[in-house]
Amino acid sequence: MVRDQIWEELKKAKTYGLCALDKCDKLRKYQRCFSRIILFISIVGALLCIFKSYFGVYVTIIIAVASVVKEFFQNFRHPEFELESLDALARFYDSHLNKLERLWNQYENKTKSEDQCVERLAKLKKDSVEKDVRLNKLIHHIRKGEQQKLDTKIKEYLERNFFGNE
Repeated sequence: MVRDQIWEELKKAKTYGLCALDKCDKLRKYQRCFSRIILFISIVGALLCIFKSYFGVYVTIIIAVASVVKEFFQNFRHPEFELESLDALARFYDSHLNKLERLWNQYENKTKSEDQCVERLAKLKKDSVEKDVRLNKLIHHIRKGEQQKLDTKIKEYLERNFFGNE
């Protein structure tokens, strides 16, 4: 019973940690890519202005439209505090996962009694409840393909760390 609860918490912590990290990386990649595109268009427009003066007008219009799109679509622009929150959640779940792994090993090696493990697990679950809610608010939707990638990574992690010796 306790073993199954620890196992489920291990899977959940790994899932949430990977989810937060992947989402944050993806959003930062979008922001960098969008900024590079704007920079590239600006440079090309400035260079083309040498040959024809109307290129400058076109480039200015393109940059203005891109800036408006960036402001209106949240996929391209997330406030930095959201990204920092996702980073903090990823660090929390990594730490939480380490504590759960330690608890798993203590339970498997019988260095802690079942009652001690239940008590420790309850404390760890209590610590993660608020973080779970924050993560669910920051990550609105996970696509099916992303979910399958996460499932594969988690399965590989669990097999490598817990079934590698068998």
